Amino acid sequence: MDNLRRKELILNSQAITIDSLSVIPGTLRIFYPTGSEVPQTLYSVNFGSATLTISDTLLSDDLHYNIEYRVFPMLFEGDFYRRDYDESLSPDSLMGREIQRYAYGAAREPLLGEGIQTGGSITRGISFGNNQSVTMNSGMNIQLSGELESGLKVEGAISDQSIPLQPEGTTARIEEFDRIYLKVYRDNFAIEAGDIDIKSNNSGPLINITRNVQGLAYNGVFEIGSGRADTLRVTSAFAVPDGKFSRNSFNGQEGNQGPYRLSGAMGEQHIIIIAGSERVYVDEVLLQRGDDRDYTMEYNLAELTFTHNMPINRNTRIIVEFEYSERSYARFNTYANVHRAKGGRQWHISVFSEQDGKNQPYDQELTEAQKRLLASIGDNLDLAFYAQADSVPFDPEKILYQKTDTVVAGISYTIYRHSVNPDNAHYRLSFSYVGQGKGNYKPDFGQANGKVYRWVAPENGNLQGSYEPIKRLVAPQKRQVFTAGIAQQMGKGSMIRADYALSNTDLNTFSTLNSDDDIGHSFLIAYSNRIVRDSLTAWDFGTHVHKTTDGYRNIDRIREAEFERDWSIARPLDGGGEQLIGLWADFKKDKSVYSRLSFDDFRLSSGYQGDRISAMGWQKGKAISTSWNGMGSEVRDSVFRTRFNKLKIGTSVPVSFITLSLLGELEQNQSYLLNGDSLLGQSYQWHQAKAMLATPDSFPTKGAISYTFREDYKPWKNEKTLVGRSEDLMFEGRAQSETVGNVGLKVGYRIFNPNDSIFKDIGKKEKTLLTRVEYSQKVAKGLLSVSGAFELGSGLEPENEYYFFEVPAGQGVYTWIDYNGNGIMELDEFEVAAFSDEARFIRINTPGTNMVRVRTNAFSLKSNLAPMNFLKEKGKFARWVGRFSNQNSFIVSQKNRFDDFWSASNPFVHDEKDTLVTGLSSHFRNSLTYNRASRKFGIEYIINRTRNKSIPANGFEIKGLLSHRAFVWFGVGQYITIRTEGELFSSSTASQLFISRNHSIQGQASTTSIKYTGSGQASYEMGYKWKQSENTLGAEQGVSHTLFVQVDLVFPGKASVMAKSSYIANSFEGEIHSPAAYDMLEGLRPGRNATWNIVVRRRLSKVFELEAGYGGRVLSDGIVVHTGTMQARALF
Repeated sequence: MDNLRRKELILNSQAITIDSLSVIPGTLRIFYPTGSEVPQTLYSVNFGSATLTISDTLLSDDLHYNIEYRVFPMLFEGDFYRRDYDESLSPDSLMGREIQRYAYGAAREPLLGEGIQTGGSITRGISFGNNQSVTMNSGMNIQLSGELESGLKVEGAISDQSIPLQPEGTTARIEEFDRIYLKVYRDNFAIEAGDIDIKSNNSGPLINITRNVQGLAYNGVFEIGSGRADTLRVTSAFAVPDGKFSRNSFNGQEGNQGPYRLSGAMGEQHIIIIAGSERVYVDEVLLQRGDDRDYTMEYNLAELTFTHNMPINRNTRIIVEFEYSERSYARFNTYANVHRAKGGRQWHISVFSEQDGKNQPYDQELTEAQKRLLASIGDNLDLAFYAQADSVPFDPEKILYQKTDTVVAGISYTIYRHSVNPDNAHYRLSFSYVGQGKGNYKPDFGQANGKVYRWVAPENGNLQGSYEPIKRLVAPQKRQVFTAGIAQQMGKGSMIRADYALSNTDLNTFSTLNSDDDIGHSFLIAYSNRIVRDSLTAWDFGTHVHKTTDGYRNIDRIREAEFERDWSIARPLDGGGEQLIGLWADFKKDKSVYSRLSFDDFRLSSGYQGDRISAMGWQKGKAISTSWNGMGSEVRDSVFRTRFNKLKIGTSVPVSFITLSLLGELEQNQSYLLNGDSLLGQSYQWHQAKAMLATPDSFPTKGAISYTFREDYKPWKNEKTLVGRSEDLMFEGRAQSETVGNVGLKVGYRIFNPNDSIFKDIGKKEKTLLTRVEYSQKVAKGLLSVSGAFELGSGLEPENEYYFFEVPAGQGVYTWIDYNGNGIMELDEFEVAAFSDEARFIRINTPGTNMVRVRTNAFSLKSNLAPMNFLKEKGKFARWVGRFSNQNSFIVSQKNRFDDFWSASNPFVHDEKDTLVTGLSSHFRNSLTYNRASRKFGIEYIINRTRNKSIPANGFEIKGLLSHRAFVWFGVGQYITIRTEGELFSSSTASQLFISRNHSIQGQASTTSIKYTGSGQASYEMGYKWKQSENTLGAEQGVSHTLFVQVDLVFPGKASVMAKSSYIANSFEGEIHSPAAYDMLEGLRPGRNATWNIVVRRRLSKVFELEAGYGGRVLSDGIVVHTGTMQARALF
């Protein structure tokens, strides 16, 4: 695996993130533009977060430094959570608090020797109590790198976490969060273990495999003989794959940047894409992932969204290849390759096998009847559906149905209906997506904690649903391929090669039917020859023949991304029954001219045959540069004949200080019946012209403006008829100035005018604006720093569904409170747990079926006012002013359905309850401080305001929080600090469906504490807190009085102790069993309550420490809850 990175950077900021992966310690080096190395004393590196911190000496806005380093295949640092764990705990909890680290006298010896650098820890723990079962938890985060004996190097990382994370965050499966990687290597070999990639390098053109797997791989290079270069490369891998390959191909939508939802190889609707496995093509161009690049991917929802750098419209051709999590059976991969190169001869042998263990099911348990069904259908997997309606006893924690009869329009139907009645809810069903208009059921997202489906009556004999109570059975498969090839260079310019592949593909190993087509063969012969006329000019000629038998199947795709489109083939090819013969000729002249002319003949065993001629090339001159790429083909099969032509020509000319570029494109596809002369409906034609003016890259101020015009045609009454016209205007610019600041602007405006008088289904006139503006500035030596961005776009807003899944106590986020006492878990009965022993559920988001067209806008502004940076050398009054500082952050993003441009673009003025506002996320924070760093006296005033709106499938939900907090602290003598805090706050929730959750809580609070910090490492604190709150939408109101005492003791080199105890007296009026009451009482009860926590950490050795904790609470009704924890940690 190539993990070496080389980059060119401008070091214009003291903290720079250089990569999205963690850097291997000891591998980073920085070089001046002259080539000399920068001393390591001038910079520091956080290897885990890949962050580079540089000294003022290196700061520059114009110098280009070169940097090189190696990376791990993952990022080890970062926060991965759906909510802040600290904020969800009771104010009296000590869990998760940072404690003062105790010092150790001697430096810790390297655990694995002097040559190996290690970092991280291993944690194993247990928690128990009278309100929870015994639960185990573990954590591991280890990085290592270095050199062993005899030049053997090692690098590795292990990341393991037993606590499940939210599916909309990092992962939806606990197993997928585990990451293990270890590599031991030398110059001529490498062994990798854990999470690795299998790639079919050096295996010839007949196989193309990329797999994200967990297993063991070996790569070795052996020098054979002496004199002429003679090397033998051996690669082998044994692994368990994480998923299954799928390919989605579709056209974009007008004014829709996404998300576009992807599906599995069998049409599965709800899949999880394996992170980093995707390849996204737009109009044959491979894109790059990232917020600042082309696209982003929500792996856990299988949703693809394009950034402002990649405008999408109805003409955009999108292809996505990826792996997704699919574990119906234990699946095993084996790969081996031997490649030898000696002089001008090369040969290779490769074997790849991917096989499901049909007797080792994972995610599906098959009955004997289901196995017999699979055995009876052979390779026809469209028949692998099994009616699934199990009769089970009533269980309030499961989604169950009753079987009943109903009559609609005089017709009687037997249907299943969701029920919570113990007398008739006795059926557990499995539903499968069968296509819109092909089923009798559709999703019904309501109060139930789980996926529910509702029967819908047919209309005029036409089905109205898209789901059926049947289960799609996944058949175990076997896919194997053997390849061998040889290539011989003859003279200085000639090459001949021959390759052979044998495939064994069984789509259903339960069945012996249709096995006559499991075995297939593939043959490839290619020849090329070079004629050199002089040192600058060369001609190359070549030919190739590729033929496969009907039973041959590619493991993964080996053709170009749009191979089928270029040959006018409607279905994806699997590799069987193909014959491709090609001739080509190249002409090269220095670095100024290149041209290729090629002829191809392609045939399929089904009767399809086609011929193609293509030409491409470029010419670079002092004044004019030109490029061209075109092709023409004629194809026919037993029903149709098609002519397809496409051409792209571009030229660029320098004009004064700018460059003028012109680009023309056209495509023409004419399809007829085999013996007819009338254009068929799938025929089309379009032409496009683009003009662009751009400044050279060497200019400090960069800019480009372009205009694109396009017309599309389709046949109408056997005549070429205009479908629509589109016009695109793009502008992009970036400028840097000490006085003005750094400005970046990208604007795209598009108009699509359809001919809707003839083509009724083409849609209406569309105007689309895609914009991003960025600005940053630092003035007066850092007195004021400002950065901001504004973005406009359009796309889709999915109406997602969610439910709550139970996990071991302490490993979840939410708690269930049976507000209505019916014993049934309902979506409006889950709250963020106030105490860890109650945190037994996580929230799982799943994609809904509805997508709403929306306009999007986003605005962010951050500022930092620091007078001290400017006034530190001024007079006494100036130094007093310099003690003030202000930090401000405002971030808002909005999705809406306003037709008016100004309303759709304004992120500030809309009422959250407006039904045209479909999504909102707003956060404002301002901190004004005097004497921020002083212990003697200081003041801080913080305003914090958040507003969020989302629209799940069962209606909108709005949450808001507003807080004004003021802090005053001052020191009395050397050891005592007095701190006073006052707060005015309000929080609200508005739910369209769950009316019982609607509340608006307003209140105020005041806290005063006194803290004694001794001359040693010990502190004692006691305080009092008063809080008053009221639900203005209901009858709930309360007042709480809290007395607390806290002690922190540190015994250097040995142990630390933290203890906190609180007495809480709550007076409360109103409905106690309500979401508002749970929020106001913070999980406690009216009356007298008490909480306590104590945590002891003990260092057992230089690498091991033990932590024990005990916490509990006593409620006013006499209930006492005890919780104990014990945890061991090994430090590396």
